[in-house]
Amino acid sequence: MLALILDLVLSFGVSLAVIAYLRPMLRDALRLRCENGGRSVDFWLRLTDLLMLLAPLAEVILFGPRIGESLDSHLRRVLFITLCGNVLGLAWTGRTIWKHLVAPQRQQAVEPSAQG
Repeated sequence: MLALILDLVLSFGVSLAVIAYLRPMLRDALRLRCENGGRSVDFWLRLTDLLMLLAPLAEVILFGPRIGESLDSHLRRVLFITLCGNVLGLAWTGRTIWKHLVAPQRQQAVEPSAQG
């Protein structure tokens, strides 16, 4: 039980560090792209925060502690699982933002020049 609590705290801490690094850049990028302003930006930021917290936690819980594993090996495995969860969350968020915000605007920019 103590190992699981340690895993969750470690996963949560790493995810918070990723969020703290990513949030200012993502906020700036979203402000440039979102037509609805603040509410849309807040939605995407909160969605990203949730993904960055929940994806690694789900993986840590799914691939929980192993019996007889050394502390060093256990911490490395948990860090790896957490980072994989963060990468999955980032990939999903990036794909979604690209699909709904960037790609439509790029298509709108190409259409007027094709008509001209």
